[in-house]
Amino acid sequence: DSGTVTVLKYPGLEVLTEVKVGSHPEGIAWLGTSNILACCVYGDDKVAMINTETGSVTASVEVFDEPYGVVSNSDGTAIFVTLEYPGQIVRINAKSGEITATWSVGKMLRGLAISRDNEALFATEYLTAKLIEVSAKDGTIKRSWDGASTDNLSRQVVLSPDDSKAYLTHIRSRVTAAHGNGSIFPYVSVARLTGEKSGTRLRVPMD
Repeated sequence: DSGTVTVLKYPGLEVLTEVKVGSHPEGIAWLGTSNILACCVYGDDKVAMINTETGSVTASVEVFDEPYGVVSNSDGTAIFVTLEYPGQIVRINAKSGEITATWSVGKMLRGLAISRDNEALFATEYLTAKLIEVSAKDGTIKRSWDGASTDNLSRQVVLSPDDSKAYLTHIRSRVTAAHGNGSIFPYVSVARLTGEKSGTRLRVPMD
């Protein structure tokens, strides 16, 4: 609600600085191994670059609408951002701030992760909890993992250290059931990316 990003010291969690970025900040990611953060400012349709040592916004990149998830490649030269409303992923040159590619990928995209080899992006659809694998080079859709018909509201996704699985948070809603049978439960879904069960997906209830 404050429109800020807070930088804390670890361990101890001492607040070092609080940086004003704009309306409704959401996803955030380091640029490679630098001290620069990229932050999606959802309400202002921009991506803010934050120097965490000085506590200042050094640059901002305007995007079309509703940026939410953000990741960087390993050397920090490229940033990838989901745009929720148009269902797009944009690639941004981290140095110049130029948008170098725009890919239409799905509907209502939010969560975003990148593979360790920088070859693949994994995005989640907010309203369906669908996971989509996209080429980080040309935006080609490679694979997708559908959730159940009652899965929805998926905001985030992370990959396992060996890139064999993707973990996405979401809920299950049964809003059409009557007489108290409707329910809302939190879930973590696990999409298997490699191995014998590659292409499959399971749900873990988090009561």
